[in-house]
Amino acid sequence: MNERFELALERIKETDWYTFESFSINFLQEEFPDIRSKATSSGDKGRDAEVISLTSSPLILIQCSTSKNWKKKINDTVEKIKKSFKKCSHLIYCTNQKIGALSDDLVKDVRNSSAIMLDIRDRSWFVMRANSTDLKSMLSEELCKKFVDVLLHEKNVINLTGCALDEEELKAAHLFLSIIFSENYDNKNLTKLSFESIVRCVMRNTNESNKMKIDGIVTEVKRILPSHSEEKIKEYAKNALLRLTGCIVKDGDEYYLTSEEISKRSEQLAIVEKEKNRICDAIIEFADICVSEERIKKQIKQQESKIVESVFFVIDKYLLSRGELFASMVNSGSQYKLAYAELKDLIRNSCSQLKFKISDVDQVDFVYNILIRLFSSPSLEIVKYFRSVVNSYTIMAFLRETPDVQKTIKKLFGSGEIWLDTNIVLPMFAETLLENDESKLYTKMISSAQAAGLSFYVIPGVIEEIKGHLLRSLKCMRTSKNDWIGPIPFLYSY
Repeated sequence: MNERFELALERIKETDWYTFESFSINFLQEEFPDIRSKATSSGDKGRDAEVISLTSSPLILIQCSTSKNWKKKINDTVEKIKKSFKKCSHLIYCTNQKIGALSDDLVKDVRNSSAIMLDIRDRSWFVMRANSTDLKSMLSEELCKKFVDVLLHEKNVINLTGCALDEEELKAAHLFLSIIFSENYDNKNLTKLSFESIVRCVMRNTNESNKMKIDGIVTEVKRILPSHSEEKIKEYAKNALLRLTGCIVKDGDEYYLTSEEISKRSEQLAIVEKEKNRICDAIIEFADICVSEERIKKQIKQQESKIVESVFFVIDKYLLSRGELFASMVNSGSQYKLAYAELKDLIRNSCSQLKFKISDVDQVDFVYNILIRLFSSPSLEIVKYFRSVVNSYTIMAFLRETPDVQKTIKKLFGSGEIWLDTNIVLPMFAETLLENDESKLYTKMISSAQAAGLSFYVIPGVIEEIKGHLLRSLKCMRTSKNDWIGPIPFLYSY
């Protein structure tokens, strides 16, 4: 539930302050049985709740806030408390914002200036304790239902995914495929994985009181893959249902998703939404970097949501076109070339569908520069997102060409010999220093290709070049910074 709960806290807006305040006070109830809410429309004098003391004025006050400007909110609260509650010794500040170590200096300042012990309980604090007791688990689940699960009913996640696709079912299929292929699927049959994902997709609204028959499932799958015969789709769909016995319940001639599968899907959708939020932040960051004039930066600030929507549209359109072309050429035996240069032409042809308009800024160059920065970003979150989207569009394109994706992939990668250059081998050496396997992108790429049947070789010259680089790295390590001449070796700087 933690992914859903963290997203729920992230999605709480400043206007949802009352909901968050009620949640926070109830969340603290077990720790402070004597907690009392004190918020009123006429003003709370710097606190939303206090821990009742029968012998004196309250020593512990609680402030709950959804404000993004948490520093100002805390400082204002402390000033009010100093005037109204002079004996207050502790202030517990509850917030849905992510603060962490950023508050260290503020905590010291408050203690030194007012002798108040400031205890900040931010988003991470709540997430870590979400399942610690039955009460906290219940409260967290209620918040998830209000702010996260509603995404499914509003279809926001589906509509904001696969922007270049027209039909809702295609967008949903793309979303479910991207979820599957964002996970570790090495050495698994792609045809089976794909049809299991699509069957889950068409059954996404089923439950114990809303079931589907096999004919209805086949009809919905055929809407997504219209080029294949009903008999072939029925065969693959039936086999997928048999493999999904742990996720799907068969009741007579009807099927529906288990409650565990529905909860798992909500958790997965929460992860998708969080990943997209990170990409949104990156788009705004890169948009700001692309311009220098303050007046233009102000226009960007005013049109952030439109810029994000436009960039996502171009990303999806570009990756969809690449995936379809790749699948078509592989299936026909033609040669495929990655036309990265065509990105600018695609943006130019999409100008009428871009939602933003910034004076004195060329839309094409602006979007192009943002995308170049996104595509070349070293951020693992961004890399993971694009990898899942690319895989989803490519697999969907293959499925629309042929239902047996595994056979087609084997046709492409079933055999072959590849000779690796130092530019590939050297990063693999560097990746042996990493503890997190997810960060070993080059190693994972080569391992997956080997599992598909490819063989890799290096010439003696590459080995000599690697040896020379290792020796140079050792020499650099043993030489003082002031005495070293020339660039720092790649391995030593990794």
